[in-house]
Amino acid sequence: MKLGITIGYSGAERLPLELIQRAEEFGYDSVWTSEAYGSDAITPLAYIAAKTEQIRLATGIIQIAARTPAATAMEVQTVDAVAGGSRFIAGLGVSGPQIVEGWYGAPWEGFEFQPVVTVTVTEDVAAALGEMKPHTAFYVGGLGHRELNFHKQQMVRLGYGEAAERIQELFLAGRREEAIEAVPDDYLDETALVGPPDRIRERFQAWVDSGITGLTIGAHGAGTSDTLELRADLADVRPAAVTMR
Repeated sequence: MKLGITIGYSGAERLPLELIQRAEEFGYDSVWTSEAYGSDAITPLAYIAAKTEQIRLATGIIQIAARTPAATAMEVQTVDAVAGGSRFIAGLGVSGPQIVEGWYGAPWEGFEFQPVVTVTVTEDVAAALGEMKPHTAFYVGGLGHRELNFHKQQMVRLGYGEAAERIQELFLAGRREEAIEAVPDDYLDETALVGPPDRIRERFQAWVDSGITGLTIGAHGAGTSDTLELRADLADVRPAAVTMR
């Protein structure tokens, strides 16, 4: 277990150097600075580098919008070089629109969030969800390490923790058909757009309201052309010359 100490952004005049040196003596791995209303995050680390021997020097965090990529890399490499090499941890973050636009004059909108969703136009919702279950059972139950399966973790975060544990248990025991059957319809329905056009149209609004900037569809099963056409209509991206058939 690596330990770090953070000194915040209280300003260089209140740099707790003795505390940092003691942390290094006690075997602490890193010291972290940040920047907001006080000093910048990198300059104090240059001073700390001269007064310490091996503790790693970390920014937690410096805003991406505050400096050009080249300037950030140059500053980080310079401090790391004077510190002896392999001591700098460049912690980067995006900050928020008030800081990025108000302080740095950079647009906040260079960020996009575009998930992938399965869209199936069908009258048989249950059958469509059933076709999705083998794929989900494999990813939740058997992909990655038992303790580090991101697909399983997603299911847990969405409130299906008991089902996720059961699917993994069954899948790893070789009982794959039972694992497939254990995938909840509600989970699949929540993470996909399935059904007749009117049902998809109604459920699509939740995706619009989620704050995403785009949606990539995974065409599933039959009716691919209908799926593309429906999604274009829902998202209002259809060129004026193209009409619904």
